[in-house]
Amino acid sequence: MNNKKIHIYIDESGDTGVKFDKGSSEFLVVSLLCIKNDYQIKTEKILKNIIDSLNIYPKELKFSDTSFKNKDLFFSKVKDLDFIAYIFVFKKNTKQDFYYFIKHSLENMNIEPHTRYMITIDGVDGNKFTGSNIRNIKTLFKKTTVNFLDSRKSIFLQLSDMLAGLVHSFYRNKKDYEKILRLLKDKIKITQIE
Repeated sequence: MNNKKIHIYIDESGDTGVKFDKGSSEFLVVSLLCIKNDYQIKTEKILKNIIDSLNIYPKELKFSDTSFKNKDLFFSKVKDLDFIAYIFVFKKNTKQDFYYFIKHSLENMNIEPHTRYMITIDGVDGNKFTGSNIRNIKTLFKKTTVNFLDSRKSIFLQLSDMLAGLVHSFYRNKKDYEKILRLLKDKIKITQIE
């Protein structure tokens, strides 16, 4: 019997609005950061050391609050960690709720058979989900738990935020992030969904 466990940490960059003339983002990017249970403790320790080395205060790492220099340093150091991230880029054209984007992202990732998935979503988004939304997510996998956690308490949610922000910035024609994306080509799988 296979008892393999994979942790999925979900965060996003952008918004669900479609009022583009009033500041809604053209894209919504969802990051599904996947870490095998066997590597989680070791990866967490290394990731904490990387963040400490950047002297970021407060300790929560957020793409929108991090200087380009620190982003560049951060991504150059995390490229060798044991994770894979499925990044889904949605070009918005109709109003959808946040659950829609999460569900479609999960449906399009590579699901491994005989694996237990432990999904953690940024707690800020918890009020955007109903009980039936969570039940529907659980039906995508045979064995799944879904939790909501404050990103300040999860270094992996912070990494997921950084990856979503990186891809979103690139899609907004910020070409200075192209080099970083190339650096992470073995770590992130980007799919655009129209």
